[in-house]
Amino acid sequence: LDQAVSKPSLLAYGFEGHQEPSEAIARRLARMMQVQHATNAVTIALILLGAVITPAAAASQEHCDNITLDIRAVKYAPHMMGLTFKDKYTSFLSSLYNRDLSLIANQLGANTVRLVTPDFSLPDSGSWKPFLDECWSLNLSVIPTFNIHYFMKEGLAASELEASIENKLGPFIRYFMSGGVTLPFGSHPCQPVGGELHPAVRMWSVDGLPTLESLVASSRLISQGYTQADSEPMAERRMTKIAVRSIQTCLHKMLGGTRSSLALSVDLSVPGAKVGSPTFNRSLRDMFESFERPDFEGDLFDAWIIEAKLPPVKEGVQSLVQSLFDLNVETISKPVLPQLGVAAAMRRDRKPNLVPKVQQELLLDSWAKFQNFSCGSMIIDEFSDDWSRSTSALCKKNGDSEMMQSFCGEPSGLLTQTETVPPEFLGLVAQANWFLHSCVKPRWDDYEISSSLELSFCSAESARMNGSFHFNHPSAPNQDVPACYCVLPSHLHLYEVTGRSHPLILWLGGLAVLALFYGFLRTRRLTMQVAKAAGRLTIPKAVVFFDNQLGMGRSAALRRHRKLQKGRSLISSNSATGGSTETIMLLELIAFENDPRRRLEEAVTITVKCNACHVDVIQPLVHNAWGVQRRLLEHHVLAEERCLGLQWHQWQEDTFRMAVTNVWHRALESYHLWVGQKRGRVQDLVTMFHETLLFYTVQALAEQVLHCPEVMCSLFHLVLGDDTGGVLRYDLICKLLDDYIHNSDPFYLRGLTLDDLNDAVPRRLYKCSLEQLEQRLKNSTYKSALKSKCYPARGILAGVKLMLDFRPAFELKSMVAILAYGVWSDDFSKRPSWFCHQWAQLHALCLGILELCSLWNLGYMHASSPRHAQIFRRIVGGILSLAVAASLHVIPEEIVPVHENLYKFVPPSFIIFRAVYLVLLRNNLPLPFLRPQQAFPQTQKDPKPKFDSEGATAVFWKRLLYWLFVLLFCFTGEVYLVFPVMQGLSFDSLCSSRCEPVPWQSMCVACYGSMSLIYILLGSMLSIDVFMGHVLFTSLVGIILGTQRGLSGMRKAPDSAVFMSDSELGVGENNPRAGKLMQRVFGNGWRHTWNLMCYRLWKEDLLSSAEADELMQVAAKSVSEKNPDAPFYLHTLHPVVRERFTFFFASLRTICEDRQRMEENPPISHHGIFRTRDIMPLSQVLPAVNEEVILQDEFLSAQNGANLRWIIMKYPKEWQRLTERLAERNLLNRYLGKAQAGVSDKTRIEVRLWASMRSQTVMRTVQGAVNYHMALEANPTIVSPHSAIGKRDQLDKYVELVWSHQTHGEDNKKDSDVRRLLSLYEDYPIYLVFDLDMIHLSTLDRKVMGEMVRRRLHQGMGVPEEYFEDTHFFDHFPFISCKARYKKRPLVEERRRLLQELGLSNLDSKFVSSQVEAFDPTSVLNLELVEAIPRRLPLMIGKNKANLTQGKAGNQVMALRFCRGFALQAMDANMGSFIGEAFKVPMVLKRFQPRGTSRDRVTARLIGFREHIFTVAHGICGDINAVAEWCFGTSIQRVQTWLGVRMHYGHPDFVDLHWARNRGSMSKATPHINLSEDIFLGFIVKNRGEKSDHFDFLEWEKGREVSFNAASTFLYKISGGNVGVWRSKDLTESAMVLPTIDQFSVYFATVGYFVSLTIIDMTMYFYVAFHVLLTLASVSLHELGTL
Repeated sequence: LDQAVSKPSLLAYGFEGHQEPSEAIARRLARMMQVQHATNAVTIALILLGAVITPAAAASQEHCDNITLDIRAVKYAPHMMGLTFKDKYTSFLSSLYNRDLSLIANQLGANTVRLVTPDFSLPDSGSWKPFLDECWSLNLSVIPTFNIHYFMKEGLAASELEASIENKLGPFIRYFMSGGVTLPFGSHPCQPVGGELHPAVRMWSVDGLPTLESLVASSRLISQGYTQADSEPMAERRMTKIAVRSIQTCLHKMLGGTRSSLALSVDLSVPGAKVGSPTFNRSLRDMFESFERPDFEGDLFDAWIIEAKLPPVKEGVQSLVQSLFDLNVETISKPVLPQLGVAAAMRRDRKPNLVPKVQQELLLDSWAKFQNFSCGSMIIDEFSDDWSRSTSALCKKNGDSEMMQSFCGEPSGLLTQTETVPPEFLGLVAQANWFLHSCVKPRWDDYEISSSLELSFCSAESARMNGSFHFNHPSAPNQDVPACYCVLPSHLHLYEVTGRSHPLILWLGGLAVLALFYGFLRTRRLTMQVAKAAGRLTIPKAVVFFDNQLGMGRSAALRRHRKLQKGRSLISSNSATGGSTETIMLLELIAFENDPRRRLEEAVTITVKCNACHVDVIQPLVHNAWGVQRRLLEHHVLAEERCLGLQWHQWQEDTFRMAVTNVWHRALESYHLWVGQKRGRVQDLVTMFHETLLFYTVQALAEQVLHCPEVMCSLFHLVLGDDTGGVLRYDLICKLLDDYIHNSDPFYLRGLTLDDLNDAVPRRLYKCSLEQLEQRLKNSTYKSALKSKCYPARGILAGVKLMLDFRPAFELKSMVAILAYGVWSDDFSKRPSWFCHQWAQLHALCLGILELCSLWNLGYMHASSPRHAQIFRRIVGGILSLAVAASLHVIPEEIVPVHENLYKFVPPSFIIFRAVYLVLLRNNLPLPFLRPQQAFPQTQKDPKPKFDSEGATAVFWKRLLYWLFVLLFCFTGEVYLVFPVMQGLSFDSLCSSRCEPVPWQSMCVACYGSMSLIYILLGSMLSIDVFMGHVLFTSLVGIILGTQRGLSGMRKAPDSAVFMSDSELGVGENNPRAGKLMQRVFGNGWRHTWNLMCYRLWKEDLLSSAEADELMQVAAKSVSEKNPDAPFYLHTLHPVVRERFTFFFASLRTICEDRQRMEENPPISHHGIFRTRDIMPLSQVLPAVNEEVILQDEFLSAQNGANLRWIIMKYPKEWQRLTERLAERNLLNRYLGKAQAGVSDKTRIEVRLWASMRSQTVMRTVQGAVNYHMALEANPTIVSPHSAIGKRDQLDKYVELVWSHQTHGEDNKKDSDVRRLLSLYEDYPIYLVFDLDMIHLSTLDRKVMGEMVRRRLHQGMGVPEEYFEDTHFFDHFPFISCKARYKKRPLVEERRRLLQELGLSNLDSKFVSSQVEAFDPTSVLNLELVEAIPRRLPLMIGKNKANLTQGKAGNQVMALRFCRGFALQAMDANMGSFIGEAFKVPMVLKRFQPRGTSRDRVTARLIGFREHIFTVAHGICGDINAVAEWCFGTSIQRVQTWLGVRMHYGHPDFVDLHWARNRGSMSKATPHINLSEDIFLGFIVKNRGEKSDHFDFLEWEKGREVSFNAASTFLYKISGGNVGVWRSKDLTESAMVLPTIDQFSVYFATVGYFVSLTIIDMTMYFYVAFHVLLTLASVSLHELGTL
């Protein structure tokens, strides 16, 4: 043999490095040469091989040791049908594995169980000791298995792979150890921590190796010599070696240095050859010998496990067993342990055909052969069926793997006959569930016995069938009594029951029965408890008690959040039963007490109905609200007198009566409209004052009900009552709010919105009695389940709702698209009759369906408003449209000549009718049937003004012409750009050749998908071209309007000179003198206005001292008269100053060119701005929560002053001027503490103020608001320095800044900054409104303010000091709305006296020394509480944090109850203004009530103006956001006003304050719906038929996002807000009553921009997917272009 085999032959077959060939090598070499060489060498080799095969059985045992010898194992994991566990051997499954292990040991005769691989998410800490103890008690060993496939597929580097395996393997090994200490934090995961390995562990195994094909390929490369160029197989082999080595190393470390037996498991599921072929055994030998080489993996493992899963095919199983038996173990040094799984089912008509007897026989035959081979060992795969094991796509699609209804699995690659292996049926036992028990059906038992286990959980005896499998073969099987086959699991779970009932239904039904039983017992116990406590059981008592016990009542909420004593809220007496109690109280009406000429006095008696728990505290509460609102009403009446032209010390009784009448009409406007009262009705003076005060009082007590205007009218109607007197239903107010809190999630079943409360009462009173109205209020919080599902719309229904809202507009746009398609395809010109017929038929069918679907949309309309006409019109329109479609469908294409005219006439007539109806008839003609009824009652409109102003809405024909141009643009673009893209593209032209012979091949599917995306892109383009046209024409119209007003190009600095003379000489037509413009607008005192503007610019460090003096000198009278042509040039000034002056003078030119405005505000001769009668009282509302007030020292100095340096970098000139103004050198270093001489406190404050004025802070906003105060101060008729009244009190009659700071008192630093800012402007009417929780006075400042509240309420309620403690007043009304102003107390005696009055004698010594003994301008002691209104609920209400009402809306409502102006300016905490703009504010306010109009009404409810984004200099992101916001605030809102659809998009806007109070506040507050709360004020104005104006001659400053993260957050808020608008009722109510043309305008004024941009974003994904599918379909761009 040695002579027959040469050395080159050895090298060729991979035997390099060996000495003389041994007999084993020769035998192997002979087998390898059988196919290629039929020589004598083969004969000799076969003879020698025959001599070796004879003692093969004995030789095989030589490779076995005590570990691998006589392994009779079953692969096992406890499994429960319907559930998967990350921890498969948890003690939760003890009842299952106790039963199964008993069956494995006793019935099958096994001595080992092989564990399945652990879940990758298995917790790092745990123990399987109970499972291992159970195994050990049954004489069962375990083989743990660790899978490396997950780590191999990640493609990690060697070190990362090793570390990842150790991180999981170390904790996994500890599951098999007991004792030891906890692994220290940060230690190596394989570090030994003591303890002992459980004795049941026999050996370890590794699973998840690469496929057999890859292992064989790498083995042959190793035997033949490999290089680094060998890529994938060798890479996998190297990583396998690293993984096995890391496992062996970790075991060595953790087990105390002893070597553990380790087996490598190879899966034959993807073999390199079929079993029985010549190459099958050869491939296995190559792999075995390569792995066993000592220089590779030979020293890392000890045995092999060969896994095979086979169908119940006898020939296949025998072939595999014979192949493994023929494997020459003499050439393999490691033991081979076979793991065999044979399915118990075969395919029959795609259904499983169970053959358990065949399975048992094949396993038994295999075990009989393996006893003389493989160390007498065998592993069965596996114990029980697992119905969720299949990975077949068919099973996952049909869900059959969970129900075992079809035959799933993959064909076996081992067998020549490709028979499918069902992995669900590999078990030795089948699983079943019966009556909450988990059962197994052994397949070694007789089928009839095992199938009857539902009748008996435990079998009396084992009933094995003949030839069943057991490891005791050939001995007799064990006949011990088996364990119970059905056991009750140790915990609740979900599973299938006989494959029929859904587990969730079963368990929900069972839990429902348990819940009902428990509820019955608890209800019985609570009923007995409440009966015992209350003495007599009543339904109201029980309801209140259950609410409190379940955490749903007000008292329970107080217990949770206030930590009150629980006994206070229990029902312990008749006074706390939760019922309603009436109390009669006397309210003294003494108005204008110190003015005998205006004094009004009357005794008012009202009945208050409240809950029994409030009976002791309701009268002081109402009395306090009455007093607060009386002072507010007095201010309104006096302000109305001044606006009527009355001088302060004059008196005319008719004027006073007229003032009261006007205030009565405006304050009760909503109520008068609701009850249908005629506009000119007048009552006696005291009655009007009394009714207005009552209405104000109800508003003050209503809290969040103020958001529901119709509910407020209903409550006030009950107060007025009939002739016998009315009742103030405070109990109904509490009920409404409590019920809303319980159901504040609008998407929950019966969830409520604030609109739902408002819709429950009629919007027109008609013939509703007081009893009916009261009953409606009681039932207003009930919402049916069907309505809850429909409103608010969610998911795809929101998009359907949007389409139904704007159905006429979408219909008109679709008609344009169809007409464009007809023109492009020549169908309209070549076969018009056919085209019109098809068009009309499709249009009528779609229209009929949409008309009927629109009935669902009517559910969004008010339930009590008459909808019969709308429902009738929808039904009739749908029936007629469907009738037209049906008639067109039955008319044949080939008709007789008699009907030819009819055929040609009907389709075009229908289309023309629809087009005319949509454009004209439905909108312009007052036809009751065609025009929907208004959602709200409309006020009578005044005649049209004589002159049009820039805020006027265009007439209908102009708006119609605008949208006709837009639609014409769409038509042209679709004909020449959109539809030509589809030229030659169709499913047939592109995909016909790729869909033959079968249409389901991949190329055909990809082709059809690409064409589908083409049509989607086409539809997207047809839907957004109207958006593009609207943007284009908005820009054009906006530019035209701006040019007409002289406001174009103002952001560019003109090179022309500005002349500050007011001389008439030499005034050019195109360049009028700026001084003359200011004289025309501001009168002869314009120079004082100019000087004040220059001074304020100098104070803001925008002008140097020299520049400010020069500008004042240019306008001086002596200089301008001497040289009227003396110019000054804007381009020499600071860019901000240049922009301000440019817009200021251009706006003055616009004002002078507006004849109406100049007629209303003629030039005046006295020094100042306007007469006092021309100035409408204004309340500026600034809501704030946690915004930055003044930039902190820590913020400016952080990171070596990086923030301050950044601001200086952006504003270097202003910093230089600040240092000059402060006369400081090296100011930056001294401020940062880098220079020895620091700065003074005053200088430090100046630096903080300077930086805050250039950031988005509250300080900049307050400064901008105070600019208007300063502008009014310049008028000597308003503020006289010689008056005995202080400046603040004089200005308080015309303006006030209400700073609504919701969280004041919680942050000491920000609170100090708030009071510092108040101290800077202490001479101006600035009021701080804040919310105070009297239960949680968490800070020292809040404790002081709490005592101030007590003193103020003591004065306002007229109650003794001990009243609050005796009645537990603040337990019922813990929240206080406070209004305070700054009052400096510089003397220590004043501060001590204040503390003595407040009863604060035990304050902290640090507080006393710093704020009492020493004067601190930021101390809380400098606040003076002016008004206080107790509340029962917080500002934001809801059942949890996720469903709270909008905080900004609550903040505005709190401030609204204290506002005393006629107009209200809505402000944000990131605004500012130029004082020159403040001088023009009275002109804008005058537009509410122009000259010649009645004083008891206004011409507009909302007035907006331009915004200048001052953050444009804060980087590229700030620049982009500023440009976008500037475009929106100028041209877009300019055109929206012209189209009559401008909404309220934010601040600053001027709002009619009376309108805001009696129409639901300034915004809406429902969570998830009113996310963009500001726009809903515009909806309120639009839906109630009122006007929203916009003027270009006024500009306010505002900040925007300056970072990409902030911009993304803002866009996220806008997106969510748009979706909320989709879902709202307001959008539906607007669209239902609008003309079709105006529907386009409203669509783009609300959600159109967002929808269009969303579609544009989606088209990018569609475009990419289209090209990907084209590639998959093998369609090139060249081929696409040839179509």
